[in-house]
Amino acid sequence: MNIIVRIYIFLLFLPFIMGGVKPVIAQDDLYQDDGTPISECDVIKEAIVKLRSPVFNTPTVWNAFYGQNGMEQISGVVPGDEESFIIAGNYTKDKDDQVYKPFLTKIDNRGRVIWEKRQAVRTYKTVNELSKTKNGYAVIGDIKSLQKTDGFYLGFYTKDGARIREIPVYEAGASLRALSFAPSKSGKSYIISAVKEAGGKKEAVLYKITLTGKKLWRRQYSPGLTTLFRHIHLADDGNYTMVGEIELEDKRLAGWAARIDDNGALLWQQPYPRGREATFTNAHTNADNSIIVSGQVKGIEKKENAGWVMKLTDDGEVIWQRYYHGKTHYNAPDMIVYDDGRVSVLLDGMKIRDRDRGHVRLLTLSPRGNVIDTTNFTDGQNAQGYALTLGHDNERVVVGHSQIVMPDDVRIGEKMKPIEPYVYDGWIFAATPLDAYTDVCAKEF
Repeated sequence: MNIIVRIYIFLLFLPFIMGGVKPVIAQDDLYQDDGTPISECDVIKEAIVKLRSPVFNTPTVWNAFYGQNGMEQISGVVPGDEESFIIAGNYTKDKDDQVYKPFLTKIDNRGRVIWEKRQAVRTYKTVNELSKTKNGYAVIGDIKSLQKTDGFYLGFYTKDGARIREIPVYEAGASLRALSFAPSKSGKSYIISAVKEAGGKKEAVLYKITLTGKKLWRRQYSPGLTTLFRHIHLADDGNYTMVGEIELEDKRLAGWAARIDDNGALLWQQPYPRGREATFTNAHTNADNSIIVSGQVKGIEKKENAGWVMKLTDDGEVIWQRYYHGKTHYNAPDMIVYDDGRVSVLLDGMKIRDRDRGHVRLLTLSPRGNVIDTTNFTDGQNAQGYALTLGHDNERVVVGHSQIVMPDDVRIGEKMKPIEPYVYDGWIFAATPLDAYTDVCAKEF
């Protein structure tokens, strides 16, 4: 099939094209030779989708802010019991407090606080990721020590938010930051992805740690100058999919995907160079071991970053990929992959110009990567979305933060002053569930 493309659309996005990558086209401009649109059932391997400026007229199921006198930034959310949710993240006491501290909070299905547990710590301590366990909740985060180098911890809580135990991890002569974690298939241990920093070099490190704190193994992956895995996902076959970024010989950062077994042995790994710089931030492994990944690409010439979503085969070959581009920076930090093959992508829009607003888009993609629907959300100023999960009634719950307090003297001459962290509160909202869907292209057996 030959494809006719409006040339001005192609030229608009040419700066994103890299050597070795075939020219890409805007999804809305695909036609067959006879002028009829390409069928929804056709798989377009690569396309750049230009997003129109957002219109914020989509109602939410509910919308709430979470905050007190300082900063609150929500880094994770999971469904609780009885139509509730558990959120976790970091806070400061007031505008003068510079020490990040962790919190764990239970809210109802309208965002109202049921209970909250705020740790009062003297040194920096965060929650970076939250997971549900059989009897409560698990978190990972970073810790600073007055006696040791920077490290991370694995922590466990009861269903009522009481701390059970914390397992700190340090390495002599290097600092560690926790990025992601996933349970083993047995549920008796966790694999934690961290980045080790020493001598100006960043390297991906994995630890396998039991629920009681025994370190079963440590693996380090250093095929490039800089390596890190931003997300790790347990697949149905008991192996793990990991995604992040790797530095290439030309000093460019490329998206990086890999699979390992339960002992940390590398099954395969593959870099995906795009633009000036690229990274993966999330991954989901399907039942057939195909993989959906999401992240961000920085263009060669254009100043706006693009959100990036790809589907890969079980050995890392590209099935399809999409770049989402507009007048703001876009990143795709999280997503929900449905059993019917659809993907709900959290697209975080960070403003570049003063007149724009930070916002969240939820893109619904078909099993072949075509946009079925897009909805836009914002509240306050400089809103950002960080994580996405399904609620009790299949509503799509987004957490992040937004600025609802405007500090004094926000301008220096004609320019905006840098935003102080204390003006941010946690932001959480529920978007409507997806409509019922029948894939007309699914093969009948």
